[in-house]
Amino acid sequence: MHKDGASVMVYCRNAGSLIGYAARLNVLGHFRLSLCGSAAEVVELLEAGRKFRFLIYDDFGLDTHALTLSEFAWFEAFEGVVVIADVNSEQRSEIYRWAKGEGLPLRAILQAPLRDYELAQVVGFGDVWGGELSDTLDCLVSRSCALRDGECPSVCAERLAG
Repeated sequence: MHKDGASVMVYCRNAGSLIGYAARLNVLGHFRLSLCGSAAEVVELLEAGRKFRFLIYDDFGLDTHALTLSEFAWFEAFEGVVVIADVNSEQRSEIYRWAKGEGLPLRAILQAPLRDYELAQVVGFGDVWGGELSDTLDCLVSRSCALRDGECPSVCAERLAG
């Protein structure tokens, strides 16, 4: 859909974590990425008219980041938003209610620390595998696929190699 731009934007204030997101998303077949370490970087891309399949917002807290996420959403540049947050079930429900009230396309709230198989379930398998969930997800869920080490004894290895 967004052939001329990145399909996934990651907003994370920790530079080391941004590198980790790039590696994780590349393994999942998402290669068109915009990695942003500040809200100003995000707004600059959105003001330029860039569109994205997903926004991944790391370390989200409703009390501290709602206004920032609302500002991003105002541009209507994301098909879906995924927030990574260290929250309990009550806080999770509060975030969903807030997002619904804001008209935010919140796709998921993933618990920190982020698990690779949960990210795969939410954002799919990107450009390489057409964005559809497949038997690769079974590999990730069963944890027989060690994404961080680049080793996978099953179907993932064939797909990553080819």
